[in-house]
Amino acid sequence: MQSQSRLFVACIISLVSAAVGFIVRAFLVTEWGVTFNLSETQIGSIQGAGLYPQALSIILFSLVIDKLGYGRTMAFT
Repeated sequence: MQSQSRLFVACIISLVSAAVGFIVRAFLVTEWGVTFNLSETQIGSIQGAGLYPQALSIILFSLVIDKLGYGRTMAFT
């Protein structure tokens, strides 16, 4: 039971750190737009470049986990 609690806390910490990263990027991109004279399209491309790897990794890792099975995946961690 202790390892499940530690895994839960680790998941929460990783979600919070990812959220902080997205928030910081969202606030900084407007300043970058002014500093580097970026258009709204370019700002959107920068934001999309930050989200694209996360979405791709979620899709790919979910396929791998479905193939391996959740039990083996949890045993590996």
